[in-house]
Amino acid sequence: MRPHSLIRADLVTAAVLLSLGLFVVAEAWRMPRLEERQINPLTVPGIVPGLLGLVLVAMASVLLIRSIRAGGLRSRSDTEEAAGEGDGSSWRRLGLTAALCLAYAAGLVGHVDFRLATGLFVFAFVALFEWNPGQSLIRHGRTVGWAAVQAALVALAVAVVFQELFLVRLP
Repeated sequence: MRPHSLIRADLVTAAVLLSLGLFVVAEAWRMPRLEERQINPLTVPGIVPGLLGLVLVAMASVLLIRSIRAGGLRSRSDTEEAAGEGDGSSWRRLGLTAALCLAYAAGLVGHVDFRLATGLFVFAFVALFEWNPGQSLIRHGRTVGWAAVQAALVALAVAVVFQELFLVRLP
């Protein structure tokens, strides 16, 4: 069972992300659609932010529901209060996520082919977050292999969607 502090953190995070997603969708809706210029509807300025906002709303809603079901709205009991707050692994994971995103945005995008940058980012993210020091060598190989497969598929899918569907030239 997850500690109450993590369930409560999920509840707060979901509320913030849900608000952000709804704001993004509303602002994307307000952007010009350029119908008077006969612009392809899939290339209007608000389509990508709007879709990303909708995905954020959907994921935040799932997190919110899961947190409420796990008791995120209930107050902590005395025994949970005495148990402490955990080992700090959430902060390490947050720091690792921030470092990987910064390396991707500042170090890779614009310096190497976009598909390669995206593939390296996804590979590093999956491999690092799925890595378990207690695993056998065979299990480590499967983890790395699965990370490589996901990286290749995501890099290809992102490139195709942006270049062919949204008609965006990638760096």
